[in-house]
Amino acid sequence: MSSCPNGGNANYGIQRWIYEATVSLPAGCGSDWVFYNTDCCRSSAIDNISSPGGTGSAFYARLDNTLASCNSSPQFTNLPQMFNCVNQPTLLNLGIVDPDGDSLVIELTNCRSDGTGAPNTSVTYSAPYSGTSPFPTLSGILIQSNGLFSYIPAQAI
Repeated sequence: MSSCPNGGNANYGIQRWIYEATVSLPAGCGSDWVFYNTDCCRSSAIDNISSPGGTGSAFYARLDNTLASCNSSPQFTNLPQMFNCVNQPTLLNLGIVDPDGDSLVIELTNCRSDGTGAPNTSVTYSAPYSGTSPFPTLSGILIQSNGLFSYIPAQAI
């Protein structure tokens, strides 16, 4: 049952993927390390990118091990909320924290594809969507200084 004021009923599915590994690297190599994983293909039900069923995904992380002898990756302590109410102000809190207390910069960017040059290949968005506007809002998506995402959904997503 929907908790939105205007009700709602939809069939949906959610997949959660966890990528995890332990890697030993030589110290002080003088360049960034890039770790990435690719997978083909996305759900055909996705409507904000072109040809989602034929578009894979790429996930990556960078590490410069010349800057510090020991550094931790940021952690997401909250699962994302997957559903929002139309025309209702929404705050999305992923609970992004850095165990070392390092400053974090959060921004929206294009999703990555598994194409040639992964992870640097962007998916092709269907108009009017983009990496900074992945779903319809009345307000745009504002990222607050504390890492909260603020928006007003314009339609059911």
